[in-house]
Amino acid sequence: MKEVVCISRRGEVWRLKTEDVLCVRQEKGDTVIQLKDRELRKRGKLDEIFRTENQSFYRCHKYCLVNFDQVYGMKDSMIIFEGGKRLGVGVNCFRDTRKAFLEYLNR
Repeated sequence: MKEVVCISRRGEVWRLKTEDVLCVRQEKGDTVIQLKDRELRKRGKLDEIFRTENQSFYRCHKYCLVNFDQVYGMKDSMIIFEGGKRLGVGVNCFRDTRKAFLEYLNR
C-alpha cells in the first residue's frame, strides 16, 4: 500500500501520495508542498502539517524536506527533480544533502 498524507486547507481536503511530493518547505509561516504538477500552501509549521515515516524524505535544511525518490541530480548547489524543477540549497546544506543522497542511492 502506498503511503499517503492528508492535508486540509480552506475547506478542502487533499490525499497526497508521498511519491508525488518533490519537496516540502517552510515559507513565511506557510508550509509549501511542491508536487509534480502543482504546489499546495497551508498555514502552519512544516512538522505539524507534513508527517511521514518514508525513508526517502531527507531534511536538507531546518525548513525543507526533499524526496530523494524524485531527485534526478544535484549540481551547483541545486537539487534537480524529475521533470526539471529545481531547488536551491546553501553550500553547507548542499554538501550534506549530496552525501546523504549518495548513501541513499547505494543502499
